[in-house]
Amino acid sequence: MLRLKRWRFLLVQVITLEWVEGVRLESDALGENRSAMVRSLVQCSLRQMLENGFFHADPHGGNLLATKDASLCYLDFGMTSTLTQEQSYGIILAIVDLVNRDWENLVALYKRLGILDKDADEEPIVKALNDALPDVLDASVGQFNFKSVISKLGTVFYSFDFQLPPYYTAILRCLGVLEGVAIQVDPEFKILNEAYPFVASRMLSDDSAELRSALKGFLVKDGELVADRWTGLLTSASRMNGDDISVGLNSFLEYIFADDSTEMRYMLADLLVEELDGLGVDLTKFLRGYLANNSLFSLQAQPGDAQMSPKLQQALSLVNDSLLRKGVRIDDFFGIMQRFITLPAGQKFVAEVVLGVAERYSARTIRAIFRLPPAAESTRRKR
Repeated sequence: MLRLKRWRFLLVQVITLEWVEGVRLESDALGENRSAMVRSLVQCSLRQMLENGFFHADPHGGNLLATKDASLCYLDFGMTSTLTQEQSYGIILAIVDLVNRDWENLVALYKRLGILDKDADEEPIVKALNDALPDVLDASVGQFNFKSVISKLGTVFYSFDFQLPPYYTAILRCLGVLEGVAIQVDPEFKILNEAYPFVASRMLSDDSAELRSALKGFLVKDGELVADRWTGLLTSASRMNGDDISVGLNSFLEYIFADDSTEMRYMLADLLVEELDGLGVDLTKFLRGYLANNSLFSLQAQPGDAQMSPKLQQALSLVNDSLLRKGVRIDDFFGIMQRFITLPAGQKFVAEVVLGVAERYSARTIRAIFRLPPAAESTRRKR
């Protein structure tokens, strides 16, 4: 390791070294701190790649030490690589597409980066990627690790004449080596599971035009927001800050209430109206079934009404995991919400959601009174 204060002794003809006391990351001397140190290693390497654009490309166990003051020390910078800003954005987007199995976007990205010929037929490549790679986040370590992904990607790359630049090869090697070190400490460790929160946080907080455009492309399909994607991105970004959802929420709202995000706000309002309306219906059915099972009440209920719907279970799980979990700063959460709601755009957004939900409930009430059939399909409100 070379500390900054020693750099004045480093010349083209002179190598300056410094002795560092420490232990390897898999050492039992670290005790319970081993897992935390490994996660620090992953985050540090990701920041080197995706923020600084200069990274240690060979972080194997012999090139890493944990010092007495619990600092992480990289040794031997004989193998390094650099990334331009465009290339780092490409890696961020590739991880997002890989985790979310969006092969069409991944192939299009490879064409933009020059890794794949721009005239290549996308359909067979998309099929090959889909067949080769498992669900990254849900697969077990036995089914999925970065070494196996590299092997499967390599087969696809070879079959379709991909041209991998040196920086991309260096990154694949670096991530594979990092996971190898981490697995020695935690056999269930998966590098992309740890990388995704960092990437999600960067996607939400970076105000570059390229990432903003990519974020919209990721969140929007066929003109509508994809609920699972934006909630997943928000939750993943929160993991970067001890599962405090207020931090990820702040970044997301900064993006949604930006001056150039009017269309996204309308989409989010439509999505929230849809979700709140469906949640209200499910909650009503559940309470009706619950009360009907109580002898003090005489209510008509349908079979299964007393069971929670998947939507209701998901909502309760989100509240429990994100808002009630120990360590979440509730005051910060509501402070953020209050700050954005006081904005003119925030007030208009809230009014859109409230009016949309009210229209749904009014229409449902009228249909119930006059015994009209349910609406065939919900539509967007006209603006």
